[in-house]
Amino acid sequence: MKTKLSIYKRLAKKTKQKASPSSVEEINITQFQINDASDSLEEKCRQRRPFKISFNKDQHSFFSDASKHQTLETNIATLLASSYSSKNHKIEASVSLDGNFSGHYSSHTIVNLSVQEFLEYSGNLNVYLAQVPIFQKKSTTQSEKQHEKIEIEKQNLTSLRNILEKQLNLPKCMEFLKKQMEIINVWWGRKPTTSKWHYDSYDNFLIVLRGVKKFKLLPPNSKLIKSGGALSKSYNQAYLVSPEIRKKSPWKKKARNGESASQKGQILKVAVRENEILFVPQGWYHEVVSPEAETIAINFWYDSVNEVCAGREDYLLKYLLNQKANELASDYSKEYFESVSLTYGGIDADTLRTGFIEKVNKGEFESAIGIFIYLVKTLKGQKLVSFLTQKEQIEEQKFQNMLDMLSPLQIDIITSVLDDESAFEEVGSEQNKSQEYGHAIDQIVEALSLEKRKELWMEKKEGLRKHLLENYLKNDFL
Repeated sequence: MKTKLSIYKRLAKKTKQKASPSSVEEINITQFQINDASDSLEEKCRQRRPFKISFNKDQHSFFSDASKHQTLETNIATLLASSYSSKNHKIEASVSLDGNFSGHYSSHTIVNLSVQEFLEYSGNLNVYLAQVPIFQKKSTTQSEKQHEKIEIEKQNLTSLRNILEKQLNLPKCMEFLKKQMEIINVWWGRKPTTSKWHYDSYDNFLIVLRGVKKFKLLPPNSKLIKSGGALSKSYNQAYLVSPEIRKKSPWKKKARNGESASQKGQILKVAVRENEILFVPQGWYHEVVSPEAETIAINFWYDSVNEVCAGREDYLLKYLLNQKANELASDYSKEYFESVSLTYGGIDADTLRTGFIEKVNKGEFESAIGIFIYLVKTLKGQKLVSFLTQKEQIEEQKFQNMLDMLSPLQIDIITSVLDDESAFEEVGSEQNKSQEYGHAIDQIVEALSLEKRKELWMEKKEGLRKHLLENYLKNDFL
């Protein structure tokens, strides 16, 4: 039913998130037989949750028949040499003093060396072949002509075929990756390594060939973690925060780093050992520790965000920013109301209503507004209507002056309540509920002078979202 308050209808409703189990689901690869089609595993990936696959060497070898009897080092070295032959086998390796390889790859200290030099190095530095691509799909642009795009696609297919047919051997259940493959990386450390919390823009299958990689994971919508600003090069780097806080909140203090008890119950933990595969969906935060003297792994990045958004970037960006602005405003409003509840939560509504009238009449608008917000959020049905439309005892001009002083955040809270029809469910009987509800809304519109205020209030609501979004993009919440 359309009312005079339709200008305040919410642009989006937040989806309720299901509780996450505390461990990563483990799947034996026999559930996805080597010779089976890949449909079942591909469908599993669409559930957007991490899972692990175990197998043994008798079931499958990830190297081609010609090389599966060679040592693992020889096979990896051959893969790298074939990919970097034009560079005299020189590979970019990350270097660290303490084994911490956190941060965006571009921030790592890099040295160029051959596989042989890597294997022979015995110094104090931790040298890590981190994210070394043996296949990287070439992208096309809008400016390229059709025949140029076709040629690039042919090159991609030829390069991928050389890797997957002559050197690596994907099991049947993972063959769907071939049509979506973006990057294949080698990860080879000869000392313990750590990569702190971050997320990737690709779906990821990681295969551990030697050693163990210990993962901690959190979903993209987790409130336990914060990532870098959208305009930062380190936008995908993250750190843990206490679940109930946010920096810049006027009402709560910041706490960061370490794991609280509640975090420990929600962080997914899994150890990926030799001959095991972990699926990490794009956007999932993860921290990775490789504690053993040597760890070798290969990962397959596919179905990138770029591929998903291609041709729809402008529309998707506006939609997502709009959603994020509404989410930020909602979270900010909840924090403010929680602080108001601490002050007025233990006082009965009649006492608060009397106190509200006294403060308005005395011109004590700041404290009156706190009571006003609390009662608007907690009263329901006819009690809410009566409170908003009261004329007795209160000085009308001072009440209107108080409404003029409402901040954008307070306006957002009030209009959100007015948009929520459930707040007025008790108005009227079942037979005339629609008519009585419409009459109640008309009364509120008149009492709050919303016909006069609607333009200004909408402008302030939009200003609030703009301000919160600007802070979010600048990373001010970190």
